[in-house]
Amino acid sequence: MIKVFSYVMTEDTGFAPNPYHGVLTLACCKPQIRLCANIGDWVMGTAGKVLTESAHKRLGWSVEEIGRLVYLMKVTSKLTRSEYWGEFKKKKYNKGNWPGEVGDNIYELVAGEYVGPTEGARHKHKNKAVDLGPKERGYPYSEVLGSTEFYYFGIEARVLPTELGSIFVHKNRQHNVIGG
Repeated sequence: MIKVFSYVMTEDTGFAPNPYHGVLTLACCKPQIRLCANIGDWVMGTAGKVLTESAHKRLGWSVEEIGRLVYLMKVTSKLTRSEYWGEFKKKKYNKGNWPGEVGDNIYELVAGEYVGPTEGARHKHKNKAVDLGPKERGYPYSEVLGSTEFYYFGIEARVLPTELGSIFVHKNRQHNVIGG
């Protein structure tokens, strides 16, 4: 049975998820979803309070519209980090080259251990660069989810109809699973 995973996003920088080069990837966030989701399942990210308040200041979003749909992806591939490193060269970090600056292909498998993040690769959080290495290095949930069937709205995130919002939108940083 197909499952739908939904989670609250605190920011949308283009890193997680990474919607560039015709494939939306989730490689460095939500390790439990990456472990449990299978090909054919769906993953959706909705704007949480922090992202909504930030977008309210910058873009005029209503602060009452927590839960806007930022993206929806059908999982069409599930790769190991090693496979991802070798197959998705365009998604590697590349300073000074947008969208390479938010490239999520930042961990390489060397002698049986994940090494990274690649020099200079960082995830922005509250306008500060954060090194993800210690959190993800050697992480057992190393799968990377990919999708060629996705909807990425970013700053034009969609307000979900009330009946869908009550199913998929929640307030904590965990994730929900529908189905399965």
